[in-house]
Amino acid sequence: MSGPLPLALALLAVLALVALAHWLGFSRAAKLSGPDHATALAQSLPGGFSPVDLAISRDGGGALLRDASGQVAIIAPVGAHFVVRLPANRFYARPAGKGLIEVRGEDFAALLDLGEEGARWLAILSGASPAGQ
Repeated sequence: MSGPLPLALALLAVLALVALAHWLGFSRAAKLSGPDHATALAQSLPGGFSPVDLAISRDGGGALLRDASGQVAIIAPVGAHFVVRLPANRFYARPAGKGLIEVRGEDFAALLDLGEEGARWLAILSGASPAGQ
């Protein structure tokens, strides 16, 4: 085959694969369904994690959780899934707008829209201790 037909067929095949991936839900961002979902994700950490306080981003795209000892875990989206981090070292948080908090660690970053809870969580994070302490 020569000419534009092979190129057109290849383009059509690629578009079909993109449409299939979208239809299967691979293009959707991960969303937390509520506090129970966030708690279940945190409890999946090695050794478990039992939050006594949590705040979920208004878009469901992440969360901050604190246990009874003051340890803070963060849930952040990675593609269509979530990763739960319990930082081994201190992590940093700073305001990024009204209710927005940017949280950074050595190997992750997340932007959470906590609304009115933002200021309270900034105060918690400024005093958060590293994991295991």
